[in-house]
Amino acid sequence: MPVLDRPEGLSLHPFHVAGVTNYPCYERLGFIPVSWVQILQLLMEYFKNKVSMMLGYYKRDQIDFFIGKRMAVACPVIKKSGNFSTIVLSRISGIILSNSMYVILFSSFLIISFVTGCTGGSAYYYLERLKSPNEIVKKDAIIKLGLDQETRAVPYLLGFLDSGSTDIRMISVEALGRIGDRQAVEKLIRIVSDENSDLRMKAIESLGKIGDPRAIVALTGVFKREDSLNSLSIEEKTITIWAIGAIGAEDAIPVLTELLSDEDKFIRYNAERSLKKINEHQ
Repeated sequence: MPVLDRPEGLSLHPFHVAGVTNYPCYERLGFIPVSWVQILQLLMEYFKNKVSMMLGYYKRDQIDFFIGKRMAVACPVIKKSGNFSTIVLSRISGIILSNSMYVILFSSFLIISFVTGCTGGSAYYYLERLKSPNEIVKKDAIIKLGLDQETRAVPYLLGFLDSGSTDIRMISVEALGRIGDRQAVEKLIRIVSDENSDLRMKAIESLGKIGDPRAIVALTGVFKREDSLNSLSIEEKTITIWAIGAIGAEDAIPVLTELLSDEDKFIRYNAERSLKKINEHQ
């Protein structure tokens, strides 16, 4: 069986700078042709984290297990909490690794990296994490799935809008805006009148990103409520004006035209910009 060694001058940590590992870069390796060294490094990270979690549950000093026909991983525990462990990949599909490929890795078991970015394989992992009772784990998954614009997360995120904590609702609203699925429009419209101003602004921003004309009535209604012009912050007015312009519906022209005479020059400026965007949509 061939013995693989590190090519001269090639770092085992191509995405590791100043003690910080760039895990998103590892994941994106799935999109591009890479050398076997980078793939092996990524696999080491992956199996290290998987075993860390297992060791944390079982409190074992050492666990040997096999993956596939000829893959063995030996994992002595560094900390029995399962947060850290050392992994040595001794064999991968008949390829023996030399000593120079043995890597000691330390990182939280919550951090995990995949080489399946091109197939969407990592999405299954994060979708499962949405079911976790641990709010930190759940937040991490929501943010990740939102950044990846994973539409399979939409049903979960819509559920969080009804039953999640304020923080979970906030990041779920933001994730729905990034994903851009129009299934979210009706629930986001309801949040436009929520008591929490930060949550309202996130919902308004997400509606602008989704761009569904159904949101126009709710967005223009923000300025039509009797106490709105006095109670809304400049930031909330501005984000609403932006969202209206992003959607580009003609029905909003009267409201934006009225805002051209607002006492705040910043509001006037943004209203003018949104009117121009609507004209461009026509």
